[in-house]
Amino acid sequence: MARAARTPKEDDTGEIKPKDFAKAVSLYRNDIKPARSKASEFMQEISTAFKAVKSLCHIQPSAMKAAIKVVELEEAKREDWLRGFNGYLREAGIDPDPKDLVDAMGGGSPPARPKVQLVTMGLPSDGSETDLSDAAGDDFEAPAEELAQQEGRPTRD
Repeated sequence: MARAARTPKEDDTGEIKPKDFAKAVSLYRNDIKPARSKASEFMQEISTAFKAVKSLCHIQPSAMKAAIKVVELEEAKREDWLRGFNGYLREAGIDPDPKDLVDAMGGGSPPARPKVQLVTMGLPSDGSETDLSDAAGDDFEAPAEELAQQEGRPTRD
C-alpha cells in the first residue's frame, strides 16, 4: 500500500540541526535511568501481587489482567467491548459463562444474578400458566376488606 507524501512542517527550513549528545546523556542519567529504576521496582511489586493472586486466589493472572482492563474502561466502551468479546466467543462455539462442578458446588466464580421468581398468591398451580390471571381464573377478586381499604379503585358492581 502506498503512503501519502509527507508535507513539510512549518518550521522545516531544510536546515539540519546538530545532534546534542551531551544533552541526551544528561537526560538519560538524570531522568530516564532513575525513572526506569522506579518503574522496575513497581513492576516487581505488581508481579509479586499477581503471583499471590495465582497461588492464593487460584485465578489465572492473564484472565485477571484482561478483566482489570475491562473494569477500567469507561462504561460505554466497556459495554461495547463485552458485546464484541462475548459475541465472538459464542460464534466460535465457546460458552462465555462456562459452568463446571466447582461452580455448581458454589466454590467457583461468583454466582450469577438470580432469576426473578414470581410469587404466587397461595393459589394452586400446575406451573403451566403464563399469567397470574390464568392461575386465578376469571372470577378472582380480592376480599371485601382489602377492597374497602383501596381508595379510588373502581368496583365490579
